[in-house]
Amino acid sequence: MIRTIITWIKREWKPLVLLSLAVGIVYANSLPNVFISDDLAIYNNLPKSSIASSLSQPNIITRTLLYIIIHKLAGFAPWAFRLPNIAFHIANVLLVYGLICILSKRNVALLSALLFAVHPLIAESVTWVSGGVYPQYSFFILLTLISYILARRHAKTILYLLSILFSLLAFITSDKAVVLPLLLALYELSFGHLLRFWKKLLPFFFIDTLFIGLYVHWISTRITQLQTTFFQNTNPVRNPLIYIPEAITGYLKLFAWPLPLSLYHVNQPVFIPTIIINSVITCIFLGITIVAYSRSRLLFFFLSFFLISLLPTLLPIQLSWTVAERYVYLGSIGIIVAFVIIYSNFTSSKTLLPFVSIGIPIILVTLLSVRTIIRNRDWNNEISFWSATTKTAPNLPNVHHNLAVALGQAKQYDGAITHFQQAITLKPDWTDAYFNLAFTYQRTGMFSSAVTNYKKSLQLNPKLWQAYRNLAEISFGESKYDEAITYLTKAIEINATNANLLANLALVYQKTGKMKEMRQALDKALLIEPANLYAGELLRTITKYAKIKKNNID
Repeated sequence: MIRTIITWIKREWKPLVLLSLAVGIVYANSLPNVFISDDLAIYNNLPKSSIASSLSQPNIITRTLLYIIIHKLAGFAPWAFRLPNIAFHIANVLLVYGLICILSKRNVALLSALLFAVHPLIAESVTWVSGGVYPQYSFFILLTLISYILARRHAKTILYLLSILFSLLAFITSDKAVVLPLLLALYELSFGHLLRFWKKLLPFFFIDTLFIGLYVHWISTRITQLQTTFFQNTNPVRNPLIYIPEAITGYLKLFAWPLPLSLYHVNQPVFIPTIIINSVITCIFLGITIVAYSRSRLLFFFLSFFLISLLPTLLPIQLSWTVAERYVYLGSIGIIVAFVIIYSNFTSSKTLLPFVSIGIPIILVTLLSVRTIIRNRDWNNEISFWSATTKTAPNLPNVHHNLAVALGQAKQYDGAITHFQQAITLKPDWTDAYFNLAFTYQRTGMFSSAVTNYKKSLQLNPKLWQAYRNLAEISFGESKYDEAITYLTKAIEINATNANLLANLALVYQKTGKMKEMRQALDKALLIEPANLYAGELLRTITKYAKIKKNNID
């Protein structure tokens, strides 16, 4: 069997090289991009991660191990974390080519793999470091599917055992891999004998059931995250008659017209005409899929492949966004191949001009490649990314807030203030937005506006000691020392173990000549944190001053 595979690779080396180059060319400009959004958590979580701790999260074991290895080799270099995404995508493109060569014609396989290689709907999963889990688990699913098909066709036990091993790797890579046994059953339904070989599927369903049990505890955490971090609908249950057609139609639109690409495809207001249109499109799609079962099993397989791959995100419980480009990474294979099959059948007539059968695909691949390259540029840095996202998700407060933070870090304060204000308009009870707006005003010298917004943040969260600290800083700068002492005292009441707050209080006491209180504050600070440089330096300064004063008196 190994010889057969090597022989096939030697025979197909030209299309394999072409496909690899296509991915490399399209995603080369993504390598210099920085960490974006969820990627930033790598800084916080990775130093605490270990092989032992990764085992406590069974749905991301391989991802965590990959991060640990990359960090050991290249530190926190963003390109090093993004490179595996591109590598997995190249591998998946080649596996798609091989899978379709097994099931269909080489020309269908080549065009399908090319479209999958460069389609901009895929870009989020490849360019975004955190999206890399989708190419990764898809890799193991495709390996499982191919090895299972070959095992069935050639009656090779070793390949069957390998397919079980690959399925296990898929399950410990992502919870989205729970659809794998259904995809194997789909193959038997489409091309094999489901009633005859159902026992072959039992190991996959058994492993799947075990992992589903492990994933259950994650559900409540995910619902809370969507409600508190992303401000999604507080109702965790969705109407499937509205939600599923909206999702399916959304993905079909993005496949056909991949211009409004975004990290967040926000649910639009529910209008009866929109619901009807989405339902009609979905019914037509399902109708074509059903009819294809008796007309073209190949077309039926890949249309169903698309639907089954999306099942984890189509649940009535709100665990995910309605539409997210990364969710359809694996499922896009089904849509792309189905499109190519239909197009190939249409262009099989000898009366058609060569331009239709060859020229149009070349133009299509070129246009899609250009769109992907442009999309990669959106992910170049925080400002470019969140600026692009505000255009496609203008009503999400966290998008404006994230853009404002990025603009503030770049010292573009006017833009930062504008987007913080927009975030507050969209979510008037958001403490962080008021605090960060106040901090931006403080950095620009607009102290009155800063004080107003710090106080508003404290109304929403009286335990926000950082706001008291910053109010004290403003008061100190305006020589309002008693006011600064009041604010710092409140901050210390909330965060009594913060040595820096005590050191700051000591400095204010020094300005007011309260040397006894100053010494007490410094002693407390150094008791909490003996190595605190600020408190230590301040203590040495007053000790030196006291000695000089004593010598002068003597």
